[in-house]
Amino acid sequence: MSRPKLLPADAIGASRRPGVLCALWLLRAALAVAIAAPFGAIAEHALGAFPRGDAMLFEPGGMYLVEVSRVGHLGLAAASREALLIALVAAYLGLVPLAAELDALGRSGRVTLASSLSAGLRPLGALSWLLGASVAATVALAFLAGAVVTAIGGAVNVHASDRTVDLVRLSIVAVAAACAVAVGVVHDFARAAAVRTGSAALTALYAGAATFGRAPLRAVWNWALWAVTALAVVALATVATARIGVATGPRFAAVAVVHQVAALALVFLRASWLAWVLARVAERADASAFHPDDRAD
Repeated sequence: MSRPKLLPADAIGASRRPGVLCALWLLRAALAVAIAAPFGAIAEHALGAFPRGDAMLFEPGGMYLVEVSRVGHLGLAAASREALLIALVAAYLGLVPLAAELDALGRSGRVTLASSLSAGLRPLGALSWLLGASVAATVALAFLAGAVVTAIGGAVNVHASDRTVDLVRLSIVAVAAACAVAVGVVHDFARAAAVRTGSAALTALYAGAATFGRAPLRAVWNWALWAVTALAVVALATVATARIGVATGPRFAAVAVVHQVAALALVFLRASWLAWVLARVAERADASAFHPDDRAD
């Protein structure tokens, strides 16, 4: 059976796939539980005998939180290593649901578990190379910015005031941060191209850079809007959590609902950004007379 047709740029949108978004939300919730479970077990072991249980960790002053951290520091260290390992593995394996999400957003037709697995595994090689290239570029930028800040800061410090030195350093950090954002946006464009066209990593990277080059300020501006909105959602959830508290069972349940609503909103925002990226890749492919179903060698 042939695969569903690619959607044109103006038909791509996150709201078309509520089932996919819910599946991604459940997947992230399961990952969060896997990471948090060891820390919850430590808190349960330390405070489970008390009537209020781990709600004592959230009391003003943080006395119980500090004491549990002191007594269970060995367990916390082991749990932190385990959580880090899970997060690193999930960061790589997350390429599979990412590719499946991009494919679902860019194609018509019904999405099934089998089709999602197939769509997620098909471009895994290209996405792996793109992930490695993005991480390498970001790390190189960080080291370069640190070296330049150290070198220029030392040179300027001889002839300038502390305020001038700080401004120079902040300017260098700002430029490096802007370059890192550009790397991330190009990475997303390249991943969308790899999924939509089935291209090899190098071809997808070229397509991503070319798409970004068509309107770089527009791309960075849209990414910034998405990022600021996501931060606002997190901030609102944090404020709501502080206002509600976890002193009683109903309050704890209300906080859990707030967290999950925020998590679902973040999934939708991310999908909206990816849909916008995918639409720009489709526009660039149409403009360059490149057939979307062609396969790079």
